[in-house]
Amino acid sequence: MPKPASMPAKRLAVASVDAFVAGGMQVGAACLRAGVSRANYYKWKDAGSEEPRAEKQRGRPTLVELTQEEIRRLRYWRLVRDSVPLALQEFLRDELCRPEIAEAVRGIWERALARHKRPSWPMSIRRALHVTDAERAVFRGEKAIREIEVTERRGNFIVLEDGSQWPNTPGTIYSSDDESENQPFRYFDPSTGTERLGRQSLKTIENASHKWLGFTHVGRERDAYRVEDIADHFRDVVTEFGLPLMWRVERGVWDNNWLFGVECDNGKRWGSMEELFHIRQKFSSRGKADIEGAFNHSQDRRAHGPDGGVTSIGRYRGEFQMGTKEYLRAQDGDVADLRKFWSIHESAEAVAKALAEENQTPKQSYQAGNKFITPDAAYGTPVKREVPADKWWLFAPVKKQAMVRQGAIEIKVPHYATSFRFRVNGAEGLSHHLDHGHRVLVAFHPGHPEQGCHVFNNDESALNREGFGWAELIGLAEWLPDRPQEDLSGQGNFEGRKNERAAVRREFRAIVAGTARAVRKSHAQDGLGNTLRTASGSSGTPAKPARSTRGGMLLPDDFKTTRRASTEPVMDRRTPDPEPFDPAEERRKAGAMIF
Repeated sequence: MPKPASMPAKRLAVASVDAFVAGGMQVGAACLRAGVSRANYYKWKDAGSEEPRAEKQRGRPTLVELTQEEIRRLRYWRLVRDSVPLALQEFLRDELCRPEIAEAVRGIWERALARHKRPSWPMSIRRALHVTDAERAVFRGEKAIREIEVTERRGNFIVLEDGSQWPNTPGTIYSSDDESENQPFRYFDPSTGTERLGRQSLKTIENASHKWLGFTHVGRERDAYRVEDIADHFRDVVTEFGLPLMWRVERGVWDNNWLFGVECDNGKRWGSMEELFHIRQKFSSRGKADIEGAFNHSQDRRAHGPDGGVTSIGRYRGEFQMGTKEYLRAQDGDVADLRKFWSIHESAEAVAKALAEENQTPKQSYQAGNKFITPDAAYGTPVKREVPADKWWLFAPVKKQAMVRQGAIEIKVPHYATSFRFRVNGAEGLSHHLDHGHRVLVAFHPGHPEQGCHVFNNDESALNREGFGWAELIGLAEWLPDRPQEDLSGQGNFEGRKNERAAVRREFRAIVAGTARAVRKSHAQDGLGNTLRTASGSSGTPAKPARSTRGGMLLPDDFKTTRRASTEPVMDRRTPDPEPFDPAEERRKAGAMIF
């Protein structure tokens, strides 16, 4: 008879033996009759009993029995001190540690030291000291929690305000961020006439195709960038590729009145770029992973230049020791080390070439069904959404509340030593007379004050005699350059003081597909509004570089070139010739405005 293998078969065998015993047979004879050994009979009979049996304790005995409160306290010190020995030391001094536990831990420690070995802690201590990644993230803060939390895969669509889905086609979402170039570049400081090193670059990528749209190298003191740099970068990208439905940005410098509008005294908000596109502010790298993830690969592509001989300082401190030393000496004014770095123009050309190659490199795209496709091919030729003609003023970096005083507006802009003044009454772009004290909203570019200042109504009092609606455009105020104390030449002289704090040199490149001529723009500006801007690459009649004449800006010899795009939606950049001041004529103009 085969030996029972399953528990039901064993129970059936035990039941057979019991039946024979109940019939008057001895246990041994009954087991022999049922084909079961006496030992298995008693073993299987006990296993089938419903009475619980005490399990035999196995393994080593627990040396240190910790309570839940002691375990939590031990883990707390492990998080605070980030060290097992230090956590145990603090735990032994803690009032929540029981004396017998402290004595046991000290005994293990002392015995290990006597043998000149590391202590071997029991499993209960090691488990209590183990801290999970989630516990460590909670202890560090919200940002650390986001790094370990589960992230949903994003589909190729967006959800609108009404809850409906909109496909994420090319041209729908732009992402912009700043990047520090590993290869610093030389730029000409327009106010001091010297060369310095900079690293800042603003870049924009299209989300659906991962196509690089353009970038702007920024050369400023302290290696920083400002709102006007962001505004000009956005304007250049929009001029070339049109408006997106949504634009992703980060915080910091990007969190400003130019982007999100000015909160006025009446509680309303004016001048937000959301009149043109939705703004989505991201608080982590995951929120703008399309551009953050592209930075590393593009840095690898252009590391050390095309021939590998360009000085680089790397991505983190001390990565390249010699390059870092040369960078620091060049910042201190060493001319020989300064010449080891690219100029801002050479750097812009190299970066433009590298990003153009990125746009031509096939990449596997989940949104395209895991197919390999180049960003240029994925981008295609989407319909360009143009900026309405009456909305270009939104790209003016300075948007403020102001007040008309003596027929003019005066605005103080951070980082500029001299305030900006614009003529309201008597200006060609303003046909209405605004009385002293009239509250207005203004928008202008501090780098191009000669373009004028857009004036909007912000007054709901009796001074608003024309009945302008709130935020209604009144007109364009003219820039008032500084006049000399005395002019004996009769030709006019508008030289002002120089201030290097607002000096900037920028290079913009639009990354275009195919063999089309690349769009290039150069901009130099000092702290008093003196500017020089050149551009090339777009169709149209060549135009001379624009200059303003507020102060004595120094210009390099190689910065007097090329063209600017005639299609760029800017106003007439010509600086108005100074006119002699005639009080009688001014009174006549004012009277004509009133009557």
